[in-house]
Amino acid sequence: MTPVESALVNLGDTLGLTLKLSMQGTLQIILASGMVLDMETEGEASIHAYTVLAPFPVDSRLASFFPAMLEAQLFGRETGDARFGLDADRRQLILHQRFPLRGAEAVDFSAGLERFLSIASLWTARLTAPPENPADTSVAQNEPNNSGPWLRA
Repeated sequence: MTPVESALVNLGDTLGLTLKLSMQGTLQIILASGMVLDMETEGEASIHAYTVLAPFPVDSRLASFFPAMLEAQLFGRETGDARFGLDADRRQLILHQRFPLRGAEAVDFSAGLERFLSIASLWTARLTAPPENPADTSVAQNEPNNSGPWLRA
């Protein structure tokens, strides 16, 4: 069994699901929270996970979040190994992370994915809060919610 297959079997056990990659090496899971988690394999030893945080273009209120996002991403201060990105073709702000599963960089996939989903949930809430009751954009005051569990189907 490859490291990717093993990681997906373990994740499936956690979720109570049988997870199977498409012929293109992709997998999409809709979590109980409504968040959509997409995964793609990178060979047999790593998985790239990503989720949509908000649509783009953003209004002027959301544009004010960009400095906070860059500050949070600086040296992984509040994003760990996850990174913000813009999918220009789909016009979406995303959070993405590569999970190496073999070698010196190998990670605990389930624990890393829990943290990734916690960070994604925090930023989705910040970016989608109604203007009349905006979420606190202070990077220092908002830590990812590690209370989980986020991995529920």
